Amino acid sequence: MKRIICKTIGVMALVLGAAGAQAGVIASDNTYGVFDKYTGTRTLDVKTHGTIADLNILVSFSKCDNPVLGAVGGACAGAGTPYENEIVMRLTSPTGVKVDLVLENTFNLGSSGAGQVSLIFDDEGAPLGTQVQGGSFKPVGSLSAFDKLDAFGAWTLELGDTRRLDPLEYYFSQLIVTFAGEEEEGEETPGGRVPEPASLGLLALGLAGMLAARRRR
Repeated sequence: MKRIICKTIGVMALVLGAAGAQAGVIASDNTYGVFDKYTGTRTLDVKTHGTIADLNILVSFSKCDNPVLGAVGGACAGAGTPYENEIVMRLTSPTGVKVDLVLENTFNLGSSGAGQVSLIFDDEGAPLGTQVQGGSFKPVGSLSAFDKLDAFGAWTLELGDTRRLDPLEYYFSQLIVTFAGEEEEGEETPGGRVPEPASLGLLALGLAGMLAARRRR
């Protein structure tokens, strides 16, 4: 019986470890919104504990001349020039660390409009250009400010459009994290992800049931 319990503990530990070794999108939000001379926020709720080794964020949005695209997104319909210089974006950690992604006048006045784009802010990306476009680009600030923080908690994405007309439309965002210890062959370190109490509770309940069955025998 002891041998069976030991084997069970080993298998469950491997399962928990494998679950914790997955890197990638750890939180997302898809609450469509229109920001026109207005600043609002979206929350990305991370339910996993773990030390951040690298953090990126994807934001899908559009900045078009009127009319707005609506929740379906797509290409710009208006013929005018969208004021891309009005866009403001900032990411704040659960502990209050702030990183500017885009500031007013980061982009130039405008172009014909790129329509809905998905832009990944990544310290290892290319420098931001003068016009909005999809791809992987460095933010205005440095996302390395989040390194070594615990990812757990509510992250806040701030979205702003500083002047009226040509509103900023938001579609969705994703928080993409590599945890400490996952850079090399997916191995965990003491600073890596920690199983949630619910997972540990299931492990304890399983062991308790096996011990109880042994006593009855």
